[in-house]
Amino acid sequence: MDMWGSESPAAIAWLTRQAPDKPGRAPKVFNGISKLGLPSPTGCGSSSVTGLKLQSVKVPSHQVTGESVELECNFDQEGDVLYSVKWYRGQNEFFRYIPADTPKMQIFDLPGITVDTALSDARKVTLRSVSLQSSGKYKCEVSADSPSFHTESRSAEMLVVDLPDEVPTISGGRAKYHVGDKLDVNCTSARSRPAASLMWYINDDQAESENLVEYTPVNDSDGLETSRLGLRFTVGPRHFPSGELRLRKRASIRRHTDLTITQIAENSSLAKSTVVRILKKADDTGDCGALHRGR
Repeated sequence: MDMWGSESPAAIAWLTRQAPDKPGRAPKVFNGISKLGLPSPTGCGSSSVTGLKLQSVKVPSHQVTGESVELECNFDQEGDVLYSVKWYRGQNEFFRYIPADTPKMQIFDLPGITVDTALSDARKVTLRSVSLQSSGKYKCEVSADSPSFHTESRSAEMLVVDLPDEVPTISGGRAKYHVGDKLDVNCTSARSRPAASLMWYINDDQAESENLVEYTPVNDSDGLETSRLGLRFTVGPRHFPSGELRLRKRASIRRHTDLTITQIAENSSLAKSTVVRILKKADDTGDCGALHRGR
């Protein structure tokens, strides 16, 4: 008896089509043999298998809530007949494409997953309006039909972030500062996921850690977080290099975006006003754009 027992590969393929894998979990593998009786790609002799090859899986590492996402599964059949393409988040299957079936495409319900079938096929899956629940590890699994029945899979992580609805706010600043005054301000970045990472700048120089007051992020009932960072120091002559004391606050969400707000406190010996400017959303380089002096 050969390794297939009494069943031929063609018969096994027929049985597979008659009783497809139960959606929601990946096939179990024991000692290199799948539950269908087929050699696993991680089993003995898998290095000598030729034919279907999964070249790459492309999943955005970060995406913003409400946006669409395209998942790509790039493979080369190399003469094999494609049997199926399956997508999982974690252990849960949500997409299946079998060219020989009617319909070819099947979608399985999963929280945070909404497949746009009009923009999906064997090589790509489009997810509409992702949410925080959409975060996780995504796996594409491709399988060849008879005679090889070869299967390969690859995975990639995606984190969905929820950006703040408003720019960070500065509180506690005064209209005028004299040399020797105590400066005590806070910056708050409200309702994001994950919590924004905050940093203060004094005249474009990053503030020393000894001048920072760190607070634990506050969790809202819906899972969003509010972060706050304080700045405390005694104003000195060096803080007015051009007649102004400039405070800038930077908030970033996992390097995806930067939100910047600047407060200018002019030296009271040279001017009598304080100007607050909310700058445009900065790009990943931290470019804050032009800042105009108030009158």
